[in-house]
Amino acid sequence: MRLILDPAAKAEMRQAALFYEECRDGLGQEFLDAVETALDQIRRHPMLWRILKGPFRRYLVHQFP
Repeated sequence: MRLILDPAAKAEMRQAALFYEECRDGLGQEFLDAVETALDQIRRHPMLWRILKGPFRRYLVHQFP
């Protein structure tokens, strides 16, 4: 399954990683790893996650608000 990430979402993800890295060394990478794990889960089971609106679904990464 191919995922399409909005450019604004990618930018927000990079900003979040920088924020977490400022909080603690290595935390930004932990965030990016958690997001990659989430994306892998979505690729494997695209219909499993809660429908948000229309064709969009939501997967929450619980370790990071």
